[in-house]
Amino acid sequence: AIVDHFNRIATAAAAGTDAAGTATDAEALEVSIDTASQMTTPKIYKTSEAFLEEDRYWEPSVREERFLGTLENGVLYRPEIVDTLFEKVGEVFKRHVARGIMIKGPHGVGKSHTLVNLVHKLLYGSSNKYHVTFMPDCEKWTSVGDLLQAICASFGFDRDMTNGVITQGIQGNHAVGNFFLRRFIAVIDDVLASMGKQWVFVFDQINRIFARGKFLLRKDVGVLDFPFDWIKHVMKAKRITSIISASANNEVSYKDHQEGFEEQMHEIRMTHDETRVLFPGLSD
Repeated sequence: AIVDHFNRIATAAAAGTDAAGTATDAEALEVSIDTASQMTTPKIYKTSEAFLEEDRYWEPSVREERFLGTLENGVLYRPEIVDTLFEKVGEVFKRHVARGIMIKGPHGVGKSHTLVNLVHKLLYGSSNKYHVTFMPDCEKWTSVGDLLQAICASFGFDRDMTNGVITQGIQGNHAVGNFFLRRFIAVIDDVLASMGKQWVFVFDQINRIFARGKFLLRKDVGVLDFPFDWIKHVMKAKRITSIISASANNEVSYKDHQEGFEEQMHEIRMTHDETRVLFPGLSD
């Protein structure tokens, strides 16, 4: 059923329709791609200008709970930071071993907004090279069903198919769930490979996992309990990578180092141009 779903997507894309057979909003897609091509200088943009409504990772609940202020005020695009991370994604996919990226920096410097900007560039500024599955708030991640939900949503699975996947994933013990998740991801990755796409997982707010009582002494995502260990285990050399974000000054064990992840410090200071865009009333 999963393969059939992707075959329908590929056929629909060639015909200019979506998987349900309705006309694709080509104008909206063109606007999103055009917005990405113009993002070469600092600017504030509205998410409605840059993302399609059907972008599954950018669901209304995410906008309302995690980025409510940006709906009215917009998102600050910082091209130097985004371009550096975009190039870093390309670099880790060239490694002969599976590698991820850990974005570090003090609380409040804009890491979460940078992830929104990075995902936009991955989706619309990469010649359709990447697929993104986004876990925007790991505090709300409690089970394998939540991860499966995010994966299914990012590929546009309908409700029945999503419920079927989740039902299979949560039945039985952790060993059964682990086996199902491994096969599920492998099948999807095979289809993505045939489409010439690489898969990027983005996990924001991973500190919310390590702050839970039973994980306070854990030092690596790879030794967390199932399914949180899949932040690391999902990675596959040249095919799948994970991007994680964490505050470097948070006094929990994840702050120091994550095995298998290349660290990228988030810029703290703003450039002159970024400051002028964010605070237009300030004089030079």
